[in-house]
Amino acid sequence: MKLVLVNEEGTAVAEIDDVEGYDLSTTRGRAMLMDDILVALGHADRRVVLDMIRERRERAERAMAAAKGPGNAAGGPHRAVRRPDGEPVG
Repeated sequence: MKLVLVNEEGTAVAEIDDVEGYDLSTTRGRAMLMDDILVALGHADRRVVLDMIRERRERAERAMAAAKGPGNAAGGPHRAVRRPDGEPVG
């Protein structure tokens, strides 16, 4: 039998195989199952974070490509900001 772990939306995020293999009559068996559940949930959380990072990176890359494109209001790449005396700011 397989134990399926779901998130708040009801989407399956992890699975524990062979639940019958855990000896739930002992503290050690129950602890081993809990360990496996926590590890599976940790991997699921890690996947969520990695997906979020990937999505943000893709959005940032699209925004940078759009800024460099022909529709750029500045007429090209960003120019260095300078003071009235010609020295760069920053």
